[in-house]
Amino acid sequence: MEIFIGIDASITSTAICVEINGVDHFFNYTTVDKSTAWYKMLEPLVSFRYINYNYPDDYSLSEIYKIENYTKTVQLMMNDLSNLKGQCKVGMESYSQSSSAGHIIDLVTLGTMIRSNLINKNFKLNLYSPMTLKKETCKYVYNILDKKVWRNKTGIAGGSFKKHEMVEAMFDLNKSNLVSLLLPYKEKILGLKSIPKPIDDIVDAYFCKEVVKQNELASQISIIAQEEVQKNKKKQKVVKV
Repeated sequence: MEIFIGIDASITSTAICVEINGVDHFFNYTTVDKSTAWYKMLEPLVSFRYINYNYPDDYSLSEIYKIENYTKTVQLMMNDLSNLKGQCKVGMESYSQSSSAGHIIDLVTLGTMIRSNLINKNFKLNLYSPMTLKKETCKYVYNILDKKVWRNKTGIAGGSFKKHEMVEAMFDLNKSNLVSLLLPYKEKILGLKSIPKPIDDIVDAYFCKEVVKQNELASQISIIAQEEVQKNKKKQKVVKV
């Protein structure tokens, strides 16, 4: 059985989406110390793991503290993935170089730990740059495979997608149990200046999973097509003989 996993890594709110037998399961590893209404609303579908970082003031002690505690956070993630039975295919968003990404060095540290653990568990890992994830999301959701520039229904190019366009794409695709949960709040969510956490991270993890799934299916179809071509060539050779 194939299991598809999407991961959006973040120091304060890593999200994971796991699809098993066509059903999405979500995890969020968050530093929030008090659940907002959005967290409470998501509780029926999202398993929350609450983490807390108290960085020392001393530089050296702080850097060592990060390694020790990021390791604990990653172990929480691996524990949640440890009982999966099947071939696990993972799509993970890589690092953004934008200023809004926060402490990029810390994110690289956490992300590298996650990648290393996934590889050690023999998960098939696929990494997507933020730009690639946006473009692939647009291409997949709006079914415009024959165009060089992919746009959503309002004409925004996939490469220019921001959080609002990613969330809207999830609603437009309408294939996840997450949509059913969030649909009554669609207008409110999209009307906000910023997509509230942890919805933005969960949606990114969802599309990491969808992109790796679609790429795997496309690869399998390509292999089958190539095998059929080879079979036909062998048949033609036999007929000529």
